[in-house]
Amino acid sequence: MKLDNCAINCDFIMKDDKTYVLEIGGRSGATCLAELVSIYYGFNYYEKIIECALGQRPVFPLDQAVPNASKLLMSDRDGVIKGIVDHNEPDENICDIQFDYRVEEYVRKFKVGPDRIGHIITKGRTLKEATDTLDRAIANIDIMIQ
Repeated sequence: MKLDNCAINCDFIMKDDKTYVLEIGGRSGATCLAELVSIYYGFNYYEKIIECALGQRPVFPLDQAVPNASKLLMSDRDGVIKGIVDHNEPDENICDIQFDYRVEEYVRKFKVGPDRIGHIITKGRTLKEATDTLDRAIANIDIMIQ
């Protein structure tokens, strides 16, 4: 594949103590991966990809580690969104809440990435703090689907 000086996304699966490669591609990855890397290491991952594409030699500071967590918002059934209410108050540990669909749009039961309704990304001093914030943020979102 000759992937060099670019972002890569790799998917692996382990079965019977053997690791198998499912996919390798010259891209940043999805499902909040670029955002999580950016938060953890303290740089904009997309900017680093562009710097590489322009032939520059990006600097990757590795002296930071900010625990973070994310979760996709999804539906357990096909239907039309009748309401989305985000009850979350501003919180420095909630990095992003994104909705990919609006009220009155049709959504599918979650099976693959594009079926997602949106995502939430949080951070904290510890992984537990980040995941606790994530759980609270999720509990404060109501998505009504008919």
